[in-house]
Amino acid sequence: MRKVNEVLRLFHMAGVSQNEIAGAVGLAVVNAIIKVRPHPEQGYRSSLGLLRLEKAYGRARLEQACQRALHFGLLTRRHVMHILENKQDLLSIAEEDEAFGSHANVRGADFYH
Repeated sequence: MRKVNEVLRLFHMAGVSQNEIAGAVGLAVVNAIIKVRPHPEQGYRSSLGLLRLEKAYGRARLEQACQRALHFGLLTRRHVMHILENKQDLLSIAEEDEAFGSHANVRGADFYH
């Protein structure tokens, strides 16, 4: 938690408020990025890159991309950027889960001994 507080202090010094971070989901991704990095400054720089994506794609799409990244455990700026570039944020997560449902070609557990 010390790392997160330290980086939020860096955001404050740079003039970025928590309200500018794309909602609660965006803040969760920022926290996850900070925790993964060995030094708070690295997480800070990655998080600023994540926030810059809002200028190109808008706050709503960034929020959806962050939610998708959290769901699948893709907690880097690059993954969020790829989600936005490929417009995967416009798909619902439930649709994606249903796409791999069972069908006639799935053998099932009885096939394997």
